[in-house]
Amino acid sequence: MDYIRHFLILTAFVLLPRAISAQGLDTTKIDQALGRSGQKIGSVYKVGFPRTDLHVSIRDFSVA
Repeated sequence: MDYIRHFLILTAFVLLPRAISAQGLDTTKIDQALGRSGQKIGSVYKVGFPRTDLHVSIRDFSVA
């Protein structure tokens, strides 16, 4: 039974990217959902989220 589960998971990992790429990528919906735009490089869509919770300083000098 455990072998069947592993087989199904492996099959999903192999077939899922093909199914997603066949549908195309609607970046406008992603932008609207996240509230910011990203950059598409090949088949990857990258959206950056800068860290605002870090406050770094070196000897009394604040690094932005």
